[in-house]
Amino acid sequence: MLEIKDGVLSGVEYSKTVAGINFMVEAGEMLCIYAWHDKKRQAIIHTLLGLQPLKSGFFSIDGDVVDSRSAAYFRAHAAYVPHELQFPSMTIGEIMQMMTIDKSLTKDKIEEEWNKIGIKGNLWEQAISSVSQMVLQQMMMVVAVMKSSNYIIIDQIRGAVTPEMIVYLKQYTASGGMIIIATEDEEVKELCDKTLLEPQ
Repeated sequence: MLEIKDGVLSGVEYSKTVAGINFMVEAGEMLCIYAWHDKKRQAIIHTLLGLQPLKSGFFSIDGDVVDSRSAAYFRAHAAYVPHELQFPSMTIGEIMQMMTIDKSLTKDKIEEEWNKIGIKGNLWEQAISSVSQMVLQQMMMVVAVMKSSNYIIIDQIRGAVTPEMIVYLKQYTASGGMIIIATEDEEVKELCDKTLLEPQ
């Protein structure tokens, strides 16, 4: 279980009347952070990754508060799929290897999983600039699922969550994983178990 209670994000401007952030995600659920402004979306993602503490309130995982001492431990059990990557000199394979230290996740196994969502071709040695950011994000979502992390945080590019990808992600949550996805896509929101709107 992942929870934020009475959370106020640090590093962003608030009106004096804004409500705190309250939500809970259980194993097997997908939460949608829907249509937040860029700075606040990034702040909550950084909070969930243990990179940015809350100004007030608390963030906990399985009842244990995530703070500066425990953040690295919890981060090691999460997977993050960013909105954009700017490493033009790196290959697709190098990026995927950065995401996991699990030696059992070989090139062949990863490419086999990519095929399941419609990504085909010998792309491992290609520069990341050879594919769109949307396709790169789909590749990273697959590797995030393969890592068997406790939870996955996705800062979604519009269009990256295709019907095939939804099936793939739902298989992960059905096995007990948690997904938190920041999106502006109404269709993706409707497929989530819970929705977190920006406090007003």
